[in-house]
Amino acid sequence: MGKRKSVRNCLRSAVGLDRTDWDLEQVSEDEISAMKGATLKEILSALGLPKSGSGHELRARVLEAKRASATNVQVGATKSVVLESAVVSNVPSIAPKQSDSTSLAATKKKKKWAVTDPLEIPPNCYHKDVFQACFPLVEIVEVPKGREFPVAVNKFSEPVLDTEVTREARRMWTRRFLSVSDAYSEPLNENQAFPLHFSFLEPLKKFTRLSQAEFTKHVRVCGKRSRDHGTSGMPSKRGKVDVEDNASLSIQMTVDPVNELNESGSNNAGMEITPEGSAEMTGDLREEANVATGFADGLIHVCDERAFERVKKMVATEEKSVEELSSMDPDRIVAVLERKFVEDKHKFNARYQGGFYAAKHLLVNLKNGHGLPVYVLVMTSHTWSYGILVAEGYVTVGSDGRVTKESMKLFKEHQAVTGKCWHSFDNLQSMLAKGTEFYRRCYAEKPDAIYPRGVMLVGKFYLCSEWYRLPSVTHSGTVADDSLRLFDGLMRLVLGDVVLGLTAEDLAERRRVRKQMLDEKEKSTVLSGVLGWASI
Repeated sequence: MGKRKSVRNCLRSAVGLDRTDWDLEQVSEDEISAMKGATLKEILSALGLPKSGSGHELRARVLEAKRASATNVQVGATKSVVLESAVVSNVPSIAPKQSDSTSLAATKKKKKWAVTDPLEIPPNCYHKDVFQACFPLVEIVEVPKGREFPVAVNKFSEPVLDTEVTREARRMWTRRFLSVSDAYSEPLNENQAFPLHFSFLEPLKKFTRLSQAEFTKHVRVCGKRSRDHGTSGMPSKRGKVDVEDNASLSIQMTVDPVNELNESGSNNAGMEITPEGSAEMTGDLREEANVATGFADGLIHVCDERAFERVKKMVATEEKSVEELSSMDPDRIVAVLERKFVEDKHKFNARYQGGFYAAKHLLVNLKNGHGLPVYVLVMTSHTWSYGILVAEGYVTVGSDGRVTKESMKLFKEHQAVTGKCWHSFDNLQSMLAKGTEFYRRCYAEKPDAIYPRGVMLVGKFYLCSEWYRLPSVTHSGTVADDSLRLFDGLMRLVLGDVVLGLTAEDLAERRRVRKQMLDEKEKSTVLSGVLGWASI
């Protein structure tokens, strides 16, 4: 069967229209946007195009093929267009057999490892050498199986929380992923595995304390009904004054589509799920800390007000300005989630792909006075592992490809925040010189290349060599050790290490406040609807 006929049959089945002579160009972009992943893959397969990648990537590839088809580009040329586009959007693919002068491929340069600029390699294509070439001042440390991480705090080292104190929290957490497992059975692809991965994170918000921003917003919406929130919005008065005591929880997930969860009966109430904004995937962090770099599979945000309080004290002693204080953001990225479905070698590379985004967000964290590490969590269909990106600070690389002396003043301030003092100015120059040599070996088109002007992260990236089983329940009804490790680690990651000193009553109070807020919000929504209806 010819490609055009195959595509026509796929589309007729997908859109449900009875046409005798139509093709991809006759389908609206809205119809394509509404298609499920399986349909998109069927169409791409009929076109002879790659059908791997996220739903967002599949949809973009079909839309690209539609636009090329609309401009009377032949199927062979269309394939060339989409394959070149796939390289840019980080979809592994073969080189096109032919090109066309009217093809968009003529205006796009293919990114090729060890030939073109490594800094332009999309993060989804990262492996160890790409990461090393792009982050020459970050040392990669593979931690052998069975060895302790050489870091002050490793939240996933082993289960450490009191099982009696966390019994109810653990029960709710276990019940959530079991209900999702029952609803979805054995996942067949990455999208079907998403609800399971998300179920490990969703219940944690029930045990977070309120941030000031959450409390203010709730009072504005619900008025006097928020009077009984007690002190749950206040930092816990336990242990050291500077103990990590996070508030709130927000999760950004790249998923296609988000409402697939609701179709299976899941309840996402109380959890904020927002996809990252669309951005060109350039793979370049050198211009600005928040440069557009595409999509991470997931980002875990918390509210950490300690940096704000620290700078507030410095303003009082005139060590910092009021402007610096007002520009700070308590939002802190604590972890990047990378999701892979197949248990193959690509799950190891996912650590470096997540490391790219962790480095990106560490720059922003440092800018806001947050010096704690960012974790990289990798989840597959059945296993999980992690890495810890520890920052020392960041420096500026000048137009001569060397660390500037002027940037060391800010770097020393970063060292005071992160508590790391590994490198001097001379050490950094030596590391960058060695990194430049490796960068040139990986850039055949420009063997005399130097790093462009911009900021560069300094730190260490510790990688776990062991893979743990995702949560499951044994025949005896107990939760396996690997599940406890994940539960304890996520609780410490989201709530902060203050959780080590919380009691069962503390956790119950946090849960009560969250439930009360949700009930009040629902009542307020119903009341607003009644008043709105009455005014019609």
